[in-house]
Amino acid sequence: MYYKIIPTSNLRIIGKHPQIETGHFPVNLDSDPRSSKNFWFQEADIEKMVFPEPIVNPKSNLTDYMPCSFAGTRSMPLVSKQLMEFLKSVADRKVQFIPSTVWHNSIAIDDYFYMNCYESSYELVDFEKTTIRWSTISSDKRNNQLVKVDNLNSFLELERTLKPPLSLCMDPIYFNRNFSAEFFFLSRVSSGWAYYVSDEVKSTIINKGFTGLEFIDANQIC
Repeated sequence: MYYKIIPTSNLRIIGKHPQIETGHFPVNLDSDPRSSKNFWFQEADIEKMVFPEPIVNPKSNLTDYMPCSFAGTRSMPLVSKQLMEFLKSVADRKVQFIPSTVWHNSIAIDDYFYMNCYESSYELVDFEKTTIRWSTISSDKRNNQLVKVDNLNSFLELERTLKPPLSLCMDPIYFNRNFSAEFFFLSRVSSGWAYYVSDEVKSTIINKGFTGLEFIDANQIC
């Protein structure tokens, strides 16, 4: 069974919501070629690319997992060094942890990382049972059309033909029992993208006391 990772909404854990709304920008997002503004689902060249340094709300608490969605972050979540080390040990696909300074009450904290998964584990999806929608936006209205896809290759070919404003969405998702993973990433889902973990990894995260994240039962495993 798989579970989707979501940020916790428990204010006793996170303090004030949202935890992070902005950050320090070492370079100009619009004019500096090192800016992370145009960075999108790819491996980052951390020697050449500069990312913003998130500022945690003074009334918020530091947690092991913190959502981060202001300009230049590509909505990559932040994870503590301890959570990073654990997730890195169970990840079987391409995931990159990008070091970042985090500011809290004017104090620089250097043991956080942007979590950058840049390859979707589509082989885990049962495309014969998963519902796929082809979406277009016109006149401020979203139009959805169901698309029949029988296998991974057909889906990848369909994905290659996409051009704005077209988009694909898998919802609901059914997972293929012939494959398994402990921690993986999927794009083209209802939330845009999502991280998933196995039942065992979920239990370990809870038992280790990592904070700031919760789990939603995927509930679509066939």
